[in-house]
Amino acid sequence: MRDKKFFFALLFLFAICFVMRTLIDLTGKTLRNMNVSELKSFPIIEPYKCKETNNELYGGIKTQICLKPLEVDRFISGYIDEWGSWEGSQVSVVLKAMSVYPTAVFLDIGCNIGMYTVMV
Repeated sequence: MRDKKFFFALLFLFAICFVMRTLIDLTGKTLRNMNVSELKSFPIIEPYKCKETNNELYGGIKTQICLKPLEVDRFISGYIDEWGSWEGSQVSVVLKAMSVYPTAVFLDIGCNIGMYTVMV
């Protein structure tokens, strides 16, 4: 049990480092050195539509997830619109892990649509 907690903690730290490094590489900036006008310039995006997820996820869990307009996010929103979930098998693994470890804390860092966050 202790080894599993250590493994998940290590995996979590790796994920945070990867996401932060990717953001820095893509933008050349960190949130610390962005000015207020840059933060306010993020576009407001209204949902295109909300759709019920498919029932192929762990435990048959289903929910409504709102999609971005397809001209803004054709890849992820389009995939969810057509198939009912994004990364369904990976989301199922996370859902199973959360049911096995009910006291675990789940953080979705850098989410796009929030498929993992909404499902967990």
